[in-house]
Amino acid sequence: MAEGSRVMDGVKSAQRVFAILEYFERQRRAVSVSEVARAYGYPVSSVSMLMRTMVQMGYLEYRGGDRTYQPTSRLLFLVEWVGHSLYDSQVLSALVTRLGEETGETILVGMQNGMRLQYVQVVEATGPVRLNVASGDFRDLTQTAMGQVLLARHDDAYIDRFLRRVNAECADPARHLDRALWMARLREVRAQGFATSVDGVVRGGGAVALMLPPRFGATPLAVGVASLSQIVEQREKIFLALIGEAIAYAERLLPLDRIGDRVGEEP
Repeated sequence: MAEGSRVMDGVKSAQRVFAILEYFERQRRAVSVSEVARAYGYPVSSVSMLMRTMVQMGYLEYRGGDRTYQPTSRLLFLVEWVGHSLYDSQVLSALVTRLGEETGETILVGMQNGMRLQYVQVVEATGPVRLNVASGDFRDLTQTAMGQVLLARHDDAYIDRFLRRVNAECADPARHLDRALWMARLREVRAQGFATSVDGVVRGGGAVALMLPPRFGATPLAVGVASLSQIVEQREKIFLALIGEAIAYAERLLPLDRIGDRVGEEP
């Protein structure tokens, strides 16, 4: 096998390992090889080999009774330090759980990952309106309320470089962002402290979002409530008030000496 083919096979396997782990995060239960293969369209033989390897390394446990796999505590210990160094995951979970109970809507927590928004925590709605979004998913920053509040925390020089780079990387001039319009929009978001977006990613869907205070950790995070566009527009002020109350509740759970030294990103 050529060296290039071996490298590409290694990259594909690595991608699939992380996809398997993210599937566990979404399902929160033991799963079978065939279930994972069906969910991602992977060959059953490939998934079986990868999950057996993860068992040998101690990251998964095989349950022979029903032929399923589940993560072991080794995974928790492997990454536990990351959550403590970047943000308090337990406090964050308490915040989104409370907000989900208060609103009944989809609750999102996201961060800026390079040039895009990435969801790091998602609580599904308890009502009939369910949005197709999962932890780990990426979105364009300008298309979402959460992305807009994350962008607005930067200064104008950063935002101008960001907008120029987005346009430079887009081959279709018809899809280029109007820099003057977006600069004005993000200044407005910065001034009011929140963003509302409707019909941005999905037609008929929307969200309201604001930044979490620096005390929540070194990684700048935004939290939002997402639902149908009509509901977001009608309940914008209510959602903002509930987000504020949930943040105040979670802040009381933080250690008194918690200081979040924020990490910046360059476009």
